[in-house]
Amino acid sequence: MKKTAVLVVVNDLFYQTRFFVDNLVTKTKIDIRLHVLDNNSSDPRIAEFFESFCKKDKRDWEFTRSETTLNVAQSYNVLLDSLKEDEKYACICPINLMVNTHWLESIKSFYVNISNSGIVGIRTGNEKTFFMPVLHESTTGEPYLVNTWFTENNSVEGVLFFNKEVLGKVGNFDPGLNAEGFEQSEFAFRVSANGYKNYYIRNQTCSKIDTENSVLFPKRTDVGMSRLKDEIESMVKTKNFYKKSK
Repeated sequence: MKKTAVLVVVNDLFYQTRFFVDNLVTKTKIDIRLHVLDNNSSDPRIAEFFESFCKKDKRDWEFTRSETTLNVAQSYNVLLDSLKEDEKYACICPINLMVNTHWLESIKSFYVNISNSGIVGIRTGNEKTFFMPVLHESTTGEPYLVNTWFTENNSVEGVLFFNKEVLGKVGNFDPGLNAEGFEQSEFAFRVSANGYKNYYIRNQTCSKIDTENSVLFPKRTDVGMSRLKDEIESMVKTKNFYKKSK
């Protein structure tokens, strides 16, 4: 039986981490495996909490601790490199987002039934999106059109759900990207450039909690946005959208 890997990066924020994890795992009945990276937390309670929680919950999990502070892309890549053979899907879940009941069931249903899905996310409501009909496969009859949330640049941020096969086309996150805060956007662009559909599902939202943590959520700047645009232009010119972890 294939599992779904749920990827979480933490850095201190002990009480928020506890609340986030409890909300994340209790709002779905899908068999998941937690992949957790403790990105050089100074609070020892972080590791203690995950060990206690997963044992009590009888949760299958993978825990990695970095003794140095990694950037966002490096953190995601550590988790992607920890994926197991029995995991078909992966889902990156930032700890400042609180999901609702059946969040993973909903997102997986859209992914499986809409052909050529790349990255599928859950809206917070602040994204600039528009409805666009896409063909939804049916197991009981003819395919039908379903309206789904898209962005103008085919980007998705926040909760990111994708098939591991996508990584074979685009590689991992770019650890050398000189545009802090835009790591997910750059990754989503490469997925889109390979012909996949990136979109937000229609029937779920998640709540965003204001979180001050420069390790997990570096501030975006206009300089960073300009550098992201330069990087995208460079990839388009070379027609190379695959990037390695190192």
